[in-house]
Amino acid sequence: MAQALAEYIVKSIVNHPESVSVMEAERNGKPVIRITVSQRDMARVMGSRGLVIRAIRTLVLSASPEFAEVIVDEPEA
Repeated sequence: MAQALAEYIVKSIVNHPESVSVMEAERNGKPVIRITVSQRDMARVMGSRGLVIRAIRTLVLSASPEFAEVIVDEPEA
C-alpha cells in the first residue's frame, strides 16, 4: 500500500512520470521506500526547502508505519 501511494503521489507531480520508479528496499536493516526520479524532476519532488518531500514522507509513513524512511534518488547512469 505504501509503495502504491508513493508512486501515485510522485507520478502526479512530476513532468516525466515514465521515469518514476518506487520500490521497497532495506537500509541499515530497516525497510524503506526508495523513489527514483529523473534529474529534471528532482526539484519538483523535493520542493522549496524540502516541503514537498516532507509531505510525501508524512503521508506514506502514516499509511504504513512499518517503513523507517522514504528515500529519493536520481537514476544511476
